[in-house]
Amino acid sequence: MKILPFLPECTWILVIVGVGFALIFKIISRQAAGRIIGGIVLFALLAPFVDSLFSALPGWVSILFLIVICVAIFNWVIGMLFGRHTSSHIWALLIHDVILLPFRFMGFLIRRR
Repeated sequence: MKILPFLPECTWILVIVGVGFALIFKIISRQAAGRIIGGIVLFALLAPFVDSLFSALPGWVSILFLIVICVAIFNWVIGMLFGRHTSSHIWALLIHDVILLPFRFMGFLIRRR
């Protein structure tokens, strides 16, 4: 269900057919099928409004949203592969390196002279 917002609109019909087959073969429950199909209907109804909202925003806000989405995808992939604890540990290490980067750069400039 988390990957559904990232699917292109042309694949939504394939998802609906796949949900139908999964429901027929009792792979998923009715509630899960309803959530997936309801999510697709919700995306189809809200897409024009979200599109006009994003087109009205300045460019730097769009870039900020893009960074947030990339961070969320990275967090989701690492969380699925290695677990949430490892994901939070990786983020802690990355933030630590970003904080230390200016000091390392200053040390490089001082040592260079």
